[in-house]
Amino acid sequence: MRSCWKAGCTWISGTLFAAAGDVCAVELARQSAAAAHRGGCGKCTFGREGTRQLQDILSDFTKGRGQASDLGLLEDIAGVMKDGAMCANGRNATEAVLTTLNHFRSEYEAHVHEKRCPAGVCSMAGVAAGEKVAQ
Repeated sequence: MRSCWKAGCTWISGTLFAAAGDVCAVELARQSAAAAHRGGCGKCTFGREGTRQLQDILSDFTKGRGQASDLGLLEDIAGVMKDGAMCANGRNATEAVLTTLNHFRSEYEAHVHEKRCPAGVCSMAGVAAGEKVAQ
């Protein structure tokens, strides 16, 4: 277990994610943000709106609408949520986003710059670089 902690693992509401190589890190983070949004109590703005914003931005990435500036925006929102959310759900909702950005940033960048999902699972899979993605 200690090697897991050293690698940057964290517990998210009792969930530990383990994924094979054909899983999209961006989609995994989106699903995690969506689950946190559904599971939130809705009492604080950080948890209620922050999880929605994370989910919306990550959805844009998976649909080929993500922008390079969104990477910093995700980190900013997650940082504010981590410091300001009233409950563990709001604070921990950021972990999948921050972990995937830290360890799999190249996947986010492929979604933005090449308009492709390296794992081939996002709805834009197969869209050639420079080709217009349906909005």
